[in-house]
Amino acid sequence: MCHEVWDLVDDRADIDGQRYLDNTNGTTRTCQSNHLYPKPQHSNSSFIVDPLQDLVVVVSSTPRVNVGAYADPEDHYVFRVDFRMLSSQVPHPDSACASLDCKHTFEAAFTCYDVDILKKPAICGDHIIIPYCTSTKHSSESHTFIQVIDWRKGKAKRYPLLGQYGGKLHVVDQRTIVVIGSLKLKDLITLYTLQEPDGSPQRRTMYLPPTYHRYLPTLNVYATPSFHGAAPHHDLIPGYVPSLESQIMVLESSSCILVIDMAIFSQKAIHSGTPVEIPWSDWGPQHTCCFPHHQSHKISVFGSKMAYALPRDHTPEPGESMEKLSIDSDCRFYVHIWDFNKRAIARSKHIHGPDSPDLLIRKPGRLVKSDYDVEIITDHPYTATVCHTSFSARGLHRLFLEQDRLTLIWVRPGAVDIQVISPV
Repeated sequence: MCHEVWDLVDDRADIDGQRYLDNTNGTTRTCQSNHLYPKPQHSNSSFIVDPLQDLVVVVSSTPRVNVGAYADPEDHYVFRVDFRMLSSQVPHPDSACASLDCKHTFEAAFTCYDVDILKKPAICGDHIIIPYCTSTKHSSESHTFIQVIDWRKGKAKRYPLLGQYGGKLHVVDQRTIVVIGSLKLKDLITLYTLQEPDGSPQRRTMYLPPTYHRYLPTLNVYATPSFHGAAPHHDLIPGYVPSLESQIMVLESSSCILVIDMAIFSQKAIHSGTPVEIPWSDWGPQHTCCFPHHQSHKISVFGSKMAYALPRDHTPEPGESMEKLSIDSDCRFYVHIWDFNKRAIARSKHIHGPDSPDLLIRKPGRLVKSDYDVEIITDHPYTATVCHTSFSARGLHRLFLEQDRLTLIWVRPGAVDIQVISPV
């Protein structure tokens, strides 16, 4: 266990799955920090894990590349990618190579380029996708690219994201990605598909979010991990990977969260022949919910459910503002589970009846303050439950929601504490 949660103490590293955790509800496991897996010596490294394929990927990047006056612009290394087994840390036997060097073609000679990974890479089946941008200190422009790696074959290709600037990327499945960022001076949520046989991205649909006060704020994106490996894990329960129609994506800004029904990324949108731009009025009110928020509250998403750490044992009233949750104090918090699945809401109404005290259906209400210029009023219902046990907020690092359990992680001096509970 300790060797498999080493990166929880590093904000640059993130584990996208917890299937390797012991299924011990209500217990706490502690790992001493000096026993955690040693990190590579490279100063810019990202770590991603797919426990369903027993795969850990280490991406070491070059933060700055100097292109000489007479150098071949194609001959510049930007990433080194290592493929290891999660269980033993040895090179993965299913990969054609233990490591792979990824290169980039720069536009101009005799120029110093900065290379920045925009988000942790994503594993989805045979593919690893690394989003990154290049820029120079002499220009305010940056250019966004993805490296699409077939880790089994040991091959990589680079593709531009067609003028996309910055932003966050979420891998929906092996053929679909969503990028939240700017395109031609517009803030957009852009749907791409990766085409056969080479994985080149094709822009399909562009969703305009509500306008912001000044500029696109810094956003955190929460969604179901992209576990679509070819070989299922031995304890993978049926329905563990939810369908696209029963998933949500949460965009977190400084003062609010926007919950998006991922049914908008449907087969109809994916197979759109030409790129289509959809204004907020045509998709936002129908497919989103917006809530007041403070970024001290931890969030995790699985399927149509969101786990939310709040300093209260009752569901907030619609539109009620959120107070700060201090992880440096001894205050307590409760885990709230919100479910936005329409079928689950209808089923709950049928089982409990509309007046049952066991049924708590809420609506977002009116936002008093947000990052948006427009007033967002949505009346889509969701079910809300609260785990009755309170937890210490001191050192709280992450929540991991799964279909059948919730994992809480605290990082304290000298130790990482892990507790697994039932989210019901």
